[in-house]
Amino acid sequence: IIWTKNKQRYLKFLSQEKTNLYQILKRYWRKLLEELETADQAAQAKSQPSAVEDTNQRRRSIFPFTSQREPETTSNICKITGEPYLPHNLEEAFWLSVGYDHPDSLPLRFIRARKWDLDKALVMTINAVIWRRDFGVLDLIKQGESALDPAEIDLGKVYFYGFDKNGGPVAIIHVRLHNKNTVNQELTQRLTVLTLEDGRLLMKRPVETASIIMDLTGFSTIINGDITFTRFLISTLEAYYPESLSYILILNAPWVFQGFWNLVRPLLDPVVASKIHFVKAEDLPNFIQTDIPSTLDPNGTPFEFKYISPSPEEIKRVKSLKNDLTGQELAWKNFRNAAESLKDVTMRWSAPEFCGEEEEVELDEHEESNLKQKMESLNKERLQKSEIFVESYEKLAPYIR
Repeated sequence: IIWTKNKQRYLKFLSQEKTNLYQILKRYWRKLLEELETADQAAQAKSQPSAVEDTNQRRRSIFPFTSQREPETTSNICKITGEPYLPHNLEEAFWLSVGYDHPDSLPLRFIRARKWDLDKALVMTINAVIWRRDFGVLDLIKQGESALDPAEIDLGKVYFYGFDKNGGPVAIIHVRLHNKNTVNQELTQRLTVLTLEDGRLLMKRPVETASIIMDLTGFSTIINGDITFTRFLISTLEAYYPESLSYILILNAPWVFQGFWNLVRPLLDPVVASKIHFVKAEDLPNFIQTDIPSTLDPNGTPFEFKYISPSPEEIKRVKSLKNDLTGQELAWKNFRNAAESLKDVTMRWSAPEFCGEEEEVELDEHEESNLKQKMESLNKERLQKSEIFVESYEKLAPYIR
């Protein structure tokens, strides 16, 4: 709803203050920012047991995940890098998860996934932020392919090729190259998450979705029917990357796949299940706007996957960035300032008087005009701060990706 192709249409939508869904978005933002702050304060207080907490003054969370639920990982050491988690608090983890997206895009994914139920969307969002921290997503992005199994990368099990009819990137998975009897599940999970994050990079605004082609040519239930990995993929997509799929195209499914499909189908959310299509090679142009590679259709565009390792120049450039401590410090400072500035204007923009939460009072023409001007001013200011935030992340990204 929020995404539009130009700023004028965006601002026109923002002016429709009586839109219920828009008011939900505002209330979501205010509560989310309050909950993240409360969670970080609670974590900080817990790390200082000698400090006496004034429970009468600290605002208690209305949700169990910030006051009672402990993260699944109790250690503060990332399994991927062996170093302390980055970032060090949930609020910063959330802003970093927004990444290149418009700040409203990520929240709207969770809101839509929970059918505009505000509390459920908040629970889902913060659980996703906790998962990103505990899984070490930011550390994985920073390590890149070096955190994966080189042999698995060289197989060409998964790669991106072309775009779907909605303009989203297409990830191709050759299931026959996945051997459940020999694969390292932890490294395969890393490959999966890194692929999902790379897919986010390939999405160009206003596109918010990608597609997956699961090539089942040569599928064997005994070798390739990995229910453990399938559960991980489904739960990750549904819980942590919601509303990110255009289609899942299951290509060339053999009859032996039916038994495995009977195990998988009950695990699927109805919305995800509705996006799954069983297809043959000749059906792909109905979903894909670019050419079809020969790895999917023998009559398609000649293509052979080959992983290209970083060149000496690229390795040198990465080392140079790591050694540029002054540049890193400045990029982090600008990013944090931009996030704090966006948080400030968002809290003012989502004040109760603009969310339909205050008791309605009759306004005279002058008061109504002033209120409308104030809201339009906040809309424009927030849009400007959002653009500054995205720019600050783009300048930080080379140091953390």
